[in-house]
Amino acid sequence: MRAANALFFLFKISTLNTTFMKKLILFFSFTILLTSCSSDSSQGQSDQYDRGTMLQNWANNLIVPAIQNYDQKLAALKTATVNFTSEPTTSGLEDLRSAWFEAYKAYQYSAMYNIGKAEELQFTKFCNTYPTNTTLITTKIGNGDVTLEGPGNDVAQGFPALDYLLFGLSDTDVLSFYTENALANNYKSYLTAVVDKLVNLNSAVLNDWNGSFKNTFISKTDNSATGSVNKMVNAYVQYFERDVRTGKVGIPAGRFSTAPLPEKVEGFYSKVYSRELLLNGLQASWDFFNGKHFNATTKGPSLASYLDFLKTQGYGSDSETPLSEVMDNQYSQAYTAIMDMQENLYQQVLTDNNKMLTAYDKMQRNVTYMKTDMMSAMSISVDYVDTDGD
Repeated sequence: MRAANALFFLFKISTLNTTFMKKLILFFSFTILLTSCSSDSSQGQSDQYDRGTMLQNWANNLIVPAIQNYDQKLAALKTATVNFTSEPTTSGLEDLRSAWFEAYKAYQYSAMYNIGKAEELQFTKFCNTYPTNTTLITTKIGNGDVTLEGPGNDVAQGFPALDYLLFGLSDTDVLSFYTENALANNYKSYLTAVVDKLVNLNSAVLNDWNGSFKNTFISKTDNSATGSVNKMVNAYVQYFERDVRTGKVGIPAGRFSTAPLPEKVEGFYSKVYSRELLLNGLQASWDFFNGKHFNATTKGPSLASYLDFLKTQGYGSDSETPLSEVMDNQYSQAYTAIMDMQENLYQQVLTDNNKMLTAYDKMQRNVTYMKTDMMSAMSISVDYVDTDGD
């Protein structure tokens, strides 16, 4: 449009002398070229946020410490398993159950980091696919089959399988399956195999981070589909959307079905741990958003500070509030809604499912902020497919 106006103006002054005309043409040509170059340049500029420092904070203060902590909890779980299978006792079973729960909570903080070796090994799939397939587990134990690799075996291992093996074999006497049952040795062997698989999976992931992957992760600061920030943001959003919001709350609450499905809660057989596992998953996501160091109060460069750097605001009634503050407040609202529920989410669905749906809605609002507002502000594209229309 600017070029057309300039030519029209030149036509109107065509009666002027030739020398002046030449100078005027040169002036307008230079102006049009300068404007065009300026426009092209602005489209290719990055936002200049120091992604490298943020990646360092993530790797050194959140990701590796969380995976190391999980590794320590798995070591304790392995020790408790060896003690119990060597001499099954009531106290040994209680120790094993306690070690299982501590490792399960630690897992919630490392599950989000589904990149690198974790993504390659399908870490979350083999650690926490639920509901577990008790029929398949029973069949494998009956056959003395401890093979956990191969298609279809993801539903017969991980923490949900241990939940069944430690709490769900009987309402009153789980211990007898490891002592008096004709297949007691098979039960002990299968239990050991499931724990060993968890240990080996995390060892591979931790070794990768302690090897060359951490430096590679920190160095890839580019804003591209393969850049570390882009991949980690997608892993973070997907974890919150799929694992926390959908898996722990939405599916058992019936958000994706015609009726509630209480039997699909996490930690179904142990009964009383499902809310705490949900709270740990929510807190892990919340801490990552704020760059909060693992198991500490210190905060570093984060998605929240990135949004502040970009001066990104909320929308609607929150248009005068920084988006980082809006999202942090939404996490707080979700936490409050979850704390208003029973420890046993199976019972919560049965007695007052509206509280489950309220918690889901609080989390869903942050999913919208993440995918529509935050990722757009950071020029990051969603690289995974969801099926619920978010």
